[in-house]
Amino acid sequence: MVAEERLAQKAEITLPVISRDDVAPLVLWDSDELLRFNSTGFDDERSTPLQPHEEAKVRKSIANFKNLLQSLGPVPKIIHLSWKQSINLTSQEFLIQYGIAALQRLNPAWVIELSTDDEVEDYLQTHMSAADWALLKPRHVVEKTDLWRLLKLYYTGGVYVDLDRLHSSPLDSLLTSSETKMALPLCGLGNFEDPNYMSQVRDFSQDFMLSAPGNPLYKHAAAVNTRERADQGVNMSTVLSTEALGAKGWLHTVASDVFGLALDSMWSVSVTAQMRAFVELLEPEVVSKVENLPWVGITFDYADGNNTAWQRQEARDMYTFEEVYIQAKKNFYEHGGVHHWTDMEKAKDQHGGQ
Repeated sequence: MVAEERLAQKAEITLPVISRDDVAPLVLWDSDELLRFNSTGFDDERSTPLQPHEEAKVRKSIANFKNLLQSLGPVPKIIHLSWKQSINLTSQEFLIQYGIAALQRLNPAWVIELSTDDEVEDYLQTHMSAADWALLKPRHVVEKTDLWRLLKLYYTGGVYVDLDRLHSSPLDSLLTSSETKMALPLCGLGNFEDPNYMSQVRDFSQDFMLSAPGNPLYKHAAAVNTRERADQGVNMSTVLSTEALGAKGWLHTVASDVFGLALDSMWSVSVTAQMRAFVELLEPEVVSKVENLPWVGITFDYADGNNTAWQRQEARDMYTFEEVYIQAKKNFYEHGGVHHWTDMEKAKDQHGGQ
């Protein structure tokens, strides 16, 4: 692919800025009519199963969303990443070599766009209303990147992925059908040792996103994020805000817009089974996989033959691998001078966040 063609893929579609007022869901019924399919824990007895007529309503919502996706163009070959500063891809750090450097090696036809914290803020300011940016500006950078990724996927499309993910398969393996417009991986909860580890899912993975540009699901998720921030006020902690507006906000938006459901979690085995069956109905427009990080991701598998080199040198079994990964992630953050957002006290001092 020539340079001009690759650069052309980065062009944004012309759309208005995101506003907290863009909160109308994509489903054909009001929020009060969303089906209550809630799971408050692992106990299946506390879950409310759907009745046949309710399942039919979910299938209708899925069909509507698939039709919407069919009107979108192709997924551009752009990878969106964010970090405090630029990254040396020649570094021998484990997380770089088997993370972003592997991503580059496996995807030579894709453009990697790494945005620094300052660039993330500049992008947000030009793609949000002034009132919404004023609320977000003093917040921790992780809250900003939660919204930034949604806007990038909506305006530009491509892939967003967290830098601490590992990769062993190319992104093109997710796009084997020209009809595929989106990826929706599921975040598994089970024990990796258990062959049935995929039987329990927490939510939809938020640290890997793939979409064609103009997908209104991301616009709505961004609007919900800004609306909730305005409703919560400025005193909400970074940890609570990130959980409520990031992963939880994505779960609520996907559940309502794609499935017509009011869903708090998918922890129970019965809810997981039903939701996995619903997700499968989204194919081929949407590709998915139950992830169990760090061992299995939508572009990574601990047992993949491509990993034999580091399996031999770094981590010969799953327990050692987990230890190596955790230490590598810790080293990566320390070398970058970054405190993880879950370290609340240190996060207060980082980038002026709360």
